[in-house]
Amino acid sequence: MMVHQVTWLRLLASADAGTARVAGVPLTLKKTFFLLLFGFAMMVTPATASLLLLPRTLCFALADPGAVCAEHQVPKSKCTLCDPALIPGFKAMNDWCAGHELPESVCPQCSHGTPAPPPLSADDWCAGHQVPESRCTLCHPELIPGFKAMQDWCAEHQLPESVCPICRGGPVLAVSHDDLQEDEEQPALPEDPRQDNDWCDEHGVSESKCTLCNPALIPGFKAMNDWCAGHELPESVCPQCSHGTPAPPPISADDWCAGHQVPESRCTLCHPELIPGFKAMKDWCAEHQLPESVCPICRGGPVLATADAPTSTNQALTAADLSQRVVRFLDPAKETQAGIAVTAIRRGAFQAVVEAPARVAFNADRVAQLRAAVDGVVQQIHVPLGAEVRAGAVVFDLVSPEIGAVQARLRAAQTSVRVAERQLQRQQQLAARDIVGAWDVEQAELALESARAEAAAAATTLQTVGATADGPPGIFSVRAPMSGTLVRREAVVGARAGHDHPLGLIVDTRRLWILADVAESDAARLKIGATLAFSADDGQGAEGRVTWLAAEVDPDTRTVLVRAEVSNSGALRANQFGRARLTLPESQNTWLVPAGAVQHYQSQALVFVRRAQGLYQPRAVQPLGDGDWVAVRGDLAAGDQVVTTGAVLLLTEMLPGSIGAGCCEVEPLGDAKGGR
Repeated sequence: MMVHQVTWLRLLASADAGTARVAGVPLTLKKTFFLLLFGFAMMVTPATASLLLLPRTLCFALADPGAVCAEHQVPKSKCTLCDPALIPGFKAMNDWCAGHELPESVCPQCSHGTPAPPPLSADDWCAGHQVPESRCTLCHPELIPGFKAMQDWCAEHQLPESVCPICRGGPVLAVSHDDLQEDEEQPALPEDPRQDNDWCDEHGVSESKCTLCNPALIPGFKAMNDWCAGHELPESVCPQCSHGTPAPPPISADDWCAGHQVPESRCTLCHPELIPGFKAMKDWCAEHQLPESVCPICRGGPVLATADAPTSTNQALTAADLSQRVVRFLDPAKETQAGIAVTAIRRGAFQAVVEAPARVAFNADRVAQLRAAVDGVVQQIHVPLGAEVRAGAVVFDLVSPEIGAVQARLRAAQTSVRVAERQLQRQQQLAARDIVGAWDVEQAELALESARAEAAAAATTLQTVGATADGPPGIFSVRAPMSGTLVRREAVVGARAGHDHPLGLIVDTRRLWILADVAESDAARLKIGATLAFSADDGQGAEGRVTWLAAEVDPDTRTVLVRAEVSNSGALRANQFGRARLTLPESQNTWLVPAGAVQHYQSQALVFVRRAQGLYQPRAVQPLGDGDWVAVRGDLAAGDQVVTTGAVLLLTEMLPGSIGAGCCEVEPLGDAKGGR
């Protein structure tokens, strides 16, 4: 305000000094005009000046006359004609008047107001710094002056304040003048490592991938072709490059570890120094100590190519197609150099074994639940929990008003029977003297039968519930229907009991069930009577025969329930977990091949049969078990020799889109000449 006063006093003084040179205007009137203008200036701010439609330059002059570029009539801090270094920043914010080479928001000849910043697109993203590429001042330092001029600057993190992911708690996906708001369609962004404190502030990369801090990670990233030699950082996170994650290097024929069936350059069993790098990339199989992307055990066979999408050659090649091809070595020396070794197959006895998770359960045929036939109250407990009980023994005594009423009816019915018997006897005597007729005798007989029926009904009711006519009034007993152990006892003295309230459970624990969940693919091989050996997690075991196979497959687990009955000496308990080993009937005439000869492609098992010197054909087989010698079913014949050492090489040669070494030719089966 003091600046405004000094400025306008100077104007007033200059006007007063030049009164004689202003023709036609009285001196006092001119002074009055400038005095009014001075008072008006004292009240007007730049904001109110713009509302009053005053010129934009006057608005800035009112705020600070020295902040205006007199030559171009714009704020000095935004004058791109005087300071061209500001231009990239204003262009990045879409605040640019190309016609006048000035920011659109302050251009005196346009004055369209501050334009909206350009929308963000998925392509406009700096993965290294988690900000839009067009506003990344770390990658494009030339943008800094412009953002500073717009007062959109975070000095701490050297990024525009409007998109600084650290200040705003995460990547900013949309920017507006009023506030930050999310677009309807946001670009898919990677997770911010700063959220998990996985950030190296010194080098601006994830701490888990910072090879400058942890040089032990370098071999793993180099093995995956993810390396920026210029900056000594992984290419995928290099803040100065930010080219994205590169494709892994192709596998060559020489890059193969035959001992572990993985590429040599990624074999962490042979090269433990690669382990930290693969762990940092979260490409790690802890169970087998190999990278997950090439682990042959997890992936069901050797991984012959690691590209995300298979080549068109492999994509169309099926296991059935492989059986219609043969591999021929171009030179016998090449076959010797490759170390191909064969072994003759043989016939032998084989007993297949299927393993499955299992649990112990009570034998449902030897379980009895104790319930009261009528409502009552528990009065006495005769058998403690866990005790042995014989069939017919009293377990609980209960009292019930209903039983008292039935006992009373029974006594009344018994009295009626005695009275009816005497009445019938009297009527028979009178009828013998011809005093009464036959009808009176018949009525006496009917009365007797009715009394007997009522007494029998009451006696049956008491017998069913466990009470007697001459016992304590209202008392009835619950007896054990079978011999066994009282394994559960819900009843307590004074508790209400009824047909819907179980009192206890008696189980014959000498015979138990083993329930195994067998895989759907193995269930078809099982038969009733197969031997099942159960081993509990605590080391206890038992053996029995399969007595039942479920007629349905569990829709959730895709397993078939198998039941066997075993004897129990007391070591096993219901609901114990363990493993079941089911032994199938022995087969006396099964083909046996070395385990190393069996290869896997897709979901099919293969063996390579030598048809002649240097000529090999893959044949589909079905493994029936495991071990050093594996029983198989397939198109095999006596005298066939299968490849043991070098089978992986032959399989890779069959897939020309993978890592063929070029030492062999793959021919259609019909063109090959040689033995079977």
